[in-house]
Amino acid sequence: KENVAIESNIQQKKVAIGNLQKADRDLSSTTVKLDELYQSAHKYMTLMRSVDENKAKSADLEKRGHELQQQIEEAERRVHRANEKILAERKQHALQREATQEALDTEKSRILVLEKQRREDMIRIQQGETEVNALRDAMEEERLKTEKEIQEMVTEYKKHERAFLERDQLRLQALGVNVDK
Repeated sequence: KENVAIESNIQQKKVAIGNLQKADRDLSSTTVKLDELYQSAHKYMTLMRSVDENKAKSADLEKRGHELQQQIEEAERRVHRANEKILAERKQHALQREATQEALDTEKSRILVLEKQRREDMIRIQQGETEVNALRDAMEEERLKTEKEIQEMVTEYKKHERAFLERDQLRLQALGVNVDK
């Protein structure tokens, strides 16, 4: 009877030791999982900071694009005003030439003075057209330059976006998150 009690006690101790060993393994496994969870949380926070930084960069690029668009619109308004001024001057000069012709018919003695004035008016018109053409050329050059800058910014943004998305994809894959493209 005593042997049976001792054997039973030994059996219980073996079971208790087995339970302790299993608990120790479970505790070790839980510790590893907690470490992995902490690392994943740290990676997530890093990714979120990176996302915030990219959003800020994107907002800056968008603001710059908007500013450039406003500059283009202002330049277009200046061209429009210059064109209106030219048209008004042309109409004014046309009226002056008509008045000059009438005066020529009625006042032959003033023909030389009126011809000189007409030539001077034509020179001013040509100078005005030359200035407008130069302004148009300069504006076209600025427009092309601005478009190129915008395109370069868009290209740079897409490059950064693509790199970020690739890093994000790799990080998410490293975390074991399944992301469909």
